Amino acid sequence: MLRKGFGITRGFTLIELLVVLGIIVVLASIIFLATDEARKKGKDASIKSNLQTIRTQAALFYVENNYSYLPPGGAGITPASGGNPNNTCPLIVDSSVNSMFEADPVIFSALQEALKYKAGNPGYRCANSATAWAVTIRLNTSTSSSWCVDSTGQSRQFAGNVGQVLANGTFICNTSL
Repeated sequence: MLRKGFGITRGFTLIELLVVLGIIVVLASIIFLATDEARKKGKDASIKSNLQTIRTQAALFYVENNYSYLPPGGAGITPASGGNPNNTCPLIVDSSVNSMFEADPVIFSALQEALKYKAGNPGYRCANSATAWAVTIRLNTSTSSSWCVDSTGQSRQFAGNVGQVLANGTFICNTSL
C-alpha cells in the first residue's frame, strides 16, 4: 500500500508482499489439484470409450468369423500365472498369438488407445478364446478399481486389481467383486 509521510512516498511493505504471494500460491495449488483430478477423469473416460469400441467391434468380429472370437487358426490369449500374468494384452501385432485383439485393426487400435491412459503397472489384462473374451484396465481416479468389458455384455467398474477382476484362466469379468 502506498503511504505518504512527510512528503515521502513509500511502496508496499515486505509483509504485505509476502501475504499476497502466499494467497497466490494457495489459489494456484487449489487450481492445480482441480485440473489434475479433471485430467484423471478425462483419461478414465478415454479408457471406457475405447473399451466400449472394443465391445461393439467384437460383436461384429464374432459374426464375421463364423461365430468365433478367434480368427481362423487363432490361438487366443489365456491369463495364466506364468510370466507376467497381468499384462496379457498384445502391444504389437504378433502373428504367432493371432488373437481377436490383433486380427481386427479397429479392436487393436482401440486397445492401444486405452492402454495409453492406464494407471500404474500392471494395469491391464486381456483374455480371448473362441467363445469368450474380456479386457480390464486399471483406472486413474481410483487405482484400486478397474474397468472391465467382456463378451457377456458387462461394461463396468470393479473394485480390485486387474488380476482379481480377470482371474487366471477365465474369459469374463469377475462378477463376485
